[in-house]
Amino acid sequence: RPNWEERSRLCGRDLIRAFIYLCGGTRWTRLPNFGNYPIMEEKMGFAKKCCAIGCSTEDFRMVC
Repeated sequence: RPNWEERSRLCGRDLIRAFIYLCGGTRWTRLPNFGNYPIMEEKMGFAKKCCAIGCSTEDFRMVC
């Protein structure tokens, strides 16, 4: 289990689990339109950043 006070490098399944743990639950919403590419690109950039240099809890809160 990563220490959420510091940056943790999370890739693949570990990133998905952390995202669900921190952002999941009743706050989940569906995107109204899959053509909304800027949002999707932002999320993909977040995933690449988490895998390359790591993410903190605050980073997750900005994309939840």
